[in-house]
Amino acid sequence: MMSGFPFKIIDGFDLSDKMVEIANLNFNKVGISNRCKAFKADAANFKDFSQYDFFYAFNPVPKDVFKKLLVNIVNDIKKNPRKCIFIYMNPEYDDYLQKETPFILFKTIKSMIKWNDIYVYMYDGMRG
Repeated sequence: MMSGFPFKIIDGFDLSDKMVEIANLNFNKVGISNRCKAFKADAANFKDFSQYDFFYAFNPVPKDVFKKLLVNIVNDIKKNPRKCIFIYMNPEYDDYLQKETPFILFKTIKSMIKWNDIYVYMYDGMRG
């Protein structure tokens, strides 16, 4: 989905070796492996977000893991201040994002099917 946008790099991670292998094979098949790659990582423990300004999630993990993921993203933005966008499809944990993080909801794209709703949040780490 994100490959249709002009991002310089698009990375994704998964706990499953098989899912990572399939994703990378698909990137190669459609000719986007030069800017898209998947790697094995645990969302709760991944902390190297410094090269990313945009984040995309499709309600990917249980709430406790999602919270840890967001804490790690916010900590990285505070350490490496920049403006970041979080694109969240099927936003099951919107309440957590809005109440417990510095991300601010600034756009919603509603669908006829709730799990296709997209919420877009911004956090300007340059402002603190």
